[in-house]
Amino acid sequence: MFYIILYAVFITSVRGKYNVGVLYSSLDSYSDPAIYKRFDEYVLGRKSNTSISLVHAAYEADLGKRYQAICDLISQDVVAIITMSQSTLTAQEADQLNLLNIPLVAVSATNPFIKTANRPLLIRMAPPDIYQGVAIFELLRYYHWNDFCILASSDDYGINGMIGLLGKASSNRDMKLVCIEYFDPDSTQIEIDLRQSLRNVKNSLSRVIILNCGIDFADMIFEIAYDYGLLMEGFIWITTDSISTQFEARDKRFDGVLGTVPVKEETDKVQSFMSAYYDAIESGKARDFFAWTLLFIDSLKLLDEAFKNSPNISLPSSYNTTCNSMKPWPEGSTIYERVINTSVVGLTGAVSFDEGGLTKSNAYRIKNIRERIFHPVGWWNIADKVHIDKAEKVQFLGGLKKVPSGEIESLSGRKLKLGTIYEPPYSIRIKTDFCKSRYWDPNCWTGFDFDLLFRLAEDLNFTYEISEPSDNQYGVYDKELKRFTGLIYELQSRKIDMISTPLIINYERSSAVEFLSDVMIAKSVSIFIGSSHQFENPLFFLAPLDPMLWVVMILLIIVLGIIVSLLSRMSPYLSHQNGKNSPQRPISFYHGVFLIACGIVGSKGWNGIPNSPAVRFVLIAWWFFTTIVISMYTANLTAFITFEHVSSEIHSLEDLLMQNKYTWGTIEGSAEIDMLLNRRQSDFSLIAQNAINTKDIFEAQQKVRKGEYVFIYDDLTIGHTFKQFCNASMFNNELPSSGLSFAVAKNSPLQKVLSSYILKYKEEGYIGELKNKWFQDNYNYCTEHMHANRKSFKIKVLAGLFYMAGIGVLLAFVIAAVEYIKIAYSKWRTSPDEKNFLKVLYSVCKSSSGSEKELLSDSTTACNEETGFINSGDIDNDTIIDTLQRLIDHEKKRITAEQVNKNCNCNVNYNNDKVQSIF
Repeated sequence: MFYIILYAVFITSVRGKYNVGVLYSSLDSYSDPAIYKRFDEYVLGRKSNTSISLVHAAYEADLGKRYQAICDLISQDVVAIITMSQSTLTAQEADQLNLLNIPLVAVSATNPFIKTANRPLLIRMAPPDIYQGVAIFELLRYYHWNDFCILASSDDYGINGMIGLLGKASSNRDMKLVCIEYFDPDSTQIEIDLRQSLRNVKNSLSRVIILNCGIDFADMIFEIAYDYGLLMEGFIWITTDSISTQFEARDKRFDGVLGTVPVKEETDKVQSFMSAYYDAIESGKARDFFAWTLLFIDSLKLLDEAFKNSPNISLPSSYNTTCNSMKPWPEGSTIYERVINTSVVGLTGAVSFDEGGLTKSNAYRIKNIRERIFHPVGWWNIADKVHIDKAEKVQFLGGLKKVPSGEIESLSGRKLKLGTIYEPPYSIRIKTDFCKSRYWDPNCWTGFDFDLLFRLAEDLNFTYEISEPSDNQYGVYDKELKRFTGLIYELQSRKIDMISTPLIINYERSSAVEFLSDVMIAKSVSIFIGSSHQFENPLFFLAPLDPMLWVVMILLIIVLGIIVSLLSRMSPYLSHQNGKNSPQRPISFYHGVFLIACGIVGSKGWNGIPNSPAVRFVLIAWWFFTTIVISMYTANLTAFITFEHVSSEIHSLEDLLMQNKYTWGTIEGSAEIDMLLNRRQSDFSLIAQNAINTKDIFEAQQKVRKGEYVFIYDDLTIGHTFKQFCNASMFNNELPSSGLSFAVAKNSPLQKVLSSYILKYKEEGYIGELKNKWFQDNYNYCTEHMHANRKSFKIKVLAGLFYMAGIGVLLAFVIAAVEYIKIAYSKWRTSPDEKNFLKVLYSVCKSSSGSEKELLSDSTTACNEETGFINSGDIDNDTIIDTLQRLIDHEKKRITAEQVNKNCNCNVNYNNDKVQSIF
């Protein structure tokens, strides 16, 4: 400010045609009387005539005194006023002068919104901050610094000064705003506020920091930043014009800071001007010249040129234009048009304006602090972008000559706060007395997530602690709260640095947080336990076949038994043959049914081969039928014994809406809710709206176990949590598969470094190893543990078989009793002579050779050694005599009575007619 005031003092001493006012602050630290004197001496020696004269007025911070300073200038018939104020004060001054229609030339006001319809006579020498933001954006791109943080004051200058940068960065996919911190420049505890803001900047892990605030805060900000380690090697600081034009570092700690200045000065002209100045003024210093000084000198040259050949203008006093009368000056608009249509070449290059009074020179000088002073190293303009013409002289913080990457390469010494939710197998609390109340301690957790975190912490050299959300939710957007819930809200509010349990990636979440490279892929499925038929019924072995089928098979056995008996009787070959020379007889109904029934259990059921071709064909067809039935019965019975028979009434999510037996839901705050609501089909929205959600996975597990509840979730979690539910059914939800990933805050610099390591782990196979470790037995658990977990059948389960065995035994006793009674009755009816004859026959049977016994055996008789009788069953005496006759014929001799008595040792009544017929 002192340069401008000194130059104004000089101009005042040389009276020109028109008065031009200069407005400045008396509190300006550069308002040194010695500097005024140097400027006076120099300019008085160079300038002989001019079309303008300068009058100046100083103001203090008080608004009323500044208003009075402007009124003092107007009272001296000024035709225009040059102001050195910043944007906020310039706007107030323009509003006051607009009422009097007097042009205002702003040297240092850079707010892009300061020119409005209510300030039509405002002329700006400096380009608006939108261009400065674009220049910084291009500087970031030039050095490939893609992640950055902004620290700015919360006034108009601080907020509006970054619009150009934010606009360009938001449209570039590679650029990321890591954080933006505002501090109140009017705060009574400014140091406390600045420390908090810089602490947040540090926690953001950004290595590139843009500082946009007034010069008054520069020293304090840099001191605090140094204390926090933010001015160490690897960090990059870029300051805006308010600091870059005036800041002089106290020591070399700040060497390496970059800055932008809204002037691309003509170096040769400035050097020539400064050289002449130093020759004329022995005490002149380089600090007498800075960007605003050069713009101020060019504004004087511009006004001098505009009024040099102009016709006479009626002064404000001619129209009684004063602050008291508030009468506008009609000539003001003419003066404005004359100035903006004038162009000159000054120390800052070509000076010209557009119709709105905005300079067409939108160039910025890029400077770098070396030896405590900002030195030019390059420039930017719209056409040529960034050009560093002194790259070899650029120095970065820490004395580096090599361009820093601007990215985190290590998290050494950092302690991160990580958010998680207890959900096996991802995050599992270790239940010990030591860990009972230490949920923040990583040593009290295990699982997939913590194996991965341990590896990341080891490789990146950071430590961490654990935090759980108060609502125990992953996070969805709550329309009533108008914010996200759960872990996502914790991350957005900076309560945690990272969500360290894999979230399902979807569009809504991606708009709120930054996901790392996906760890796994999951698909949405549903699981439920259907209606089951347990084999607690003692007659469970009948269940594989329908009751009607059992009845039909029994009737079929009876019918086929009758058919076989009839066919055997109708056949000319009869039905059965004991041997080549044995007599033939038909199959009775009893034996026919017995033969068919035995076919079911795989036995031929008869000693011999049916001779009738018709009977054989019936038996072949029947055995084929029974083979198929037995196979189907065996397979189905195995299924009934191995698993409970589960009905599958539901095959898709749409089926849920078509029944009223099952309820359904997912975990509150999970991504499945968003996935259902965001589907175009209305059915999916209805499913989400009517869901009965659970608070966590364990409540869902209980609901599914109780039955009649369908749980909707990702297949990896369901596969692990419900792996022992061997009687459950599962179906796909027809929802798109999604990645699972950790998440950090939007534009966090953690994203790149952590993602790069996760990709590295995937390529090395480490992620696959963790997946096999924690998820490998999800789907083969039931198969592997079936034999180990199979329970022995209790007596009540097999009671039906015991009942059947008992009934069979009882029937056997009944049959034995019937046979005994029949045999006893047969004995009672047999005469003594017949009894003796049977003894004779037994004797012959006993003493006969093998062939004779074969004949006797084939005739269905047998030697009964216990009773001494021929056990002939139902065979009558005629058959016995026939048998004996066959024996005699076979031996080709007759048996004498003496042989019978000798072998049988019994007295035979030879007077019996039947016996006599043999002998």
